[in-house]
Amino acid sequence: MINVLQNNLKDAKASFQEAYKCYKASDSKLGQGNVCLGLGEINLNQDKLKEAKALFQEALKLHKAANNCLNQGIDYKGLGDIYLRQNKLSEAEESFQKALELHKAVNATVDQGNDYRGLGDAYLQQKKFNKAESSYKSALELYTRADNVPSQGTALNRLGHVNLMKSQLKEAKDMFEKALEIHTKIQAKGWEQEDKEYLDQIRSHLTKGVRRR
Repeated sequence: MINVLQNNLKDAKASFQEAYKCYKASDSKLGQGNVCLGLGEINLNQDKLKEAKALFQEALKLHKAANNCLNQGIDYKGLGDIYLRQNKLSEAEESFQKALELHKAVNATVDQGNDYRGLGDAYLQQKKFNKAESSYKSALELYTRADNVPSQGTALNRLGHVNLMKSQLKEAKDMFEKALEIHTKIQAKGWEQEDKEYLDQIRSHLTKGVRRR
């Protein structure tokens, strides 16, 4: 996994493929499934959706054979992310729901948060704003319970988007300010820049509203 984090994708793929041979030789369904999951995530990050989907589906089959609910949920989450990018929103919603059910069964707090965030994204793209907001709030609560600060920042950012699309500017400003505080603290530059850009837009609209009065 270190190679993945360092973005040395070629080396990471080679490592996973070597590991897969070892797991297959020992008939470890869990090990083979984990390798397919890792390779699926690499291909998803490279936007190779067809390859990623095949790998997540193979991982799911192997994790079912190994009776591993946690990783089955992660496989479904990966499939949901693919469907989201393909704008297949009903399929995405179904995959995230299956992931959530599995992660609830094993009390996987952060994974449940990730599933709720995926559901929020699916609802947001369908303009189901109340459902999206409820999902993001559930994600934030779970991330807070797990003390996962980076993911708290992401959930707050997404809540800002929902409030913005509902024209709730003051609420959106509050969410983006809280997200910015976290993203500045953890030095997440990309997220920090996005938070600032939306805050500038919101403050401009709020200022114009005050002037009109």
